[in-house]
Amino acid sequence: MHIYTCKQTCTHTYIHTYTHTYIHTYIHTLTECSICSFSSAPTGSPGIPTVNQIMSTNVTLMWTEILISERNGVIIGYLIRYGNGATTQTRDTGSNTTTFVLTGLNPFTHYSFGVAGRNSANTGPFSGDSRIIRTPEDSKNYS
Repeated sequence: MHIYTCKQTCTHTYIHTYTHTYIHTYIHTLTECSICSFSSAPTGSPGIPTVNQIMSTNVTLMWTEILISERNGVIIGYLIRYGNGATTQTRDTGSNTTTFVLTGLNPFTHYSFGVAGRNSANTGPFSGDSRIIRTPEDSKNYS
C-alpha cells in the first residue's frame, strides 16, 4: 500500500497498464474515484478494407480505424485475414497504420480480405470481408 500526501493534485506512478485501479483520497471526507485502464480486447472492428494496387503477388489494403469507444485501449497493430476460398491465412501488420502492402500472394488467384485490431490484451473481431479480387497472371498493375 502506498500513502500519498497531496494538496490538490497527485500523480500516481504505480498504475499498471490495462488494469482497473481504485484510488482513495482522504481529506476531511472520503472521496473515491475509479481510474479504468482497459484489460480486454477491442469490441469493435475496423472498417471493411478497400483493395488498391493489385499486382500479381501483392495488394495494398486500406481501412478505417476502430471507433475510440470500442478500442478498449491503444491499438498496437492489426491482423489481416486473407483467403482464396480453399485456405485462409493471417498476417500481423506490426504497427497501428491503416494501410498495408500484403505480399506473398499467388498470381491469378481470387482473394478477399478482412482486418482486426489488436491491443495489448488481445485481438478484436474481424471486419467484414472486402470485395473479392483476382491477382493478375503477370506483373501488370490492375488498380
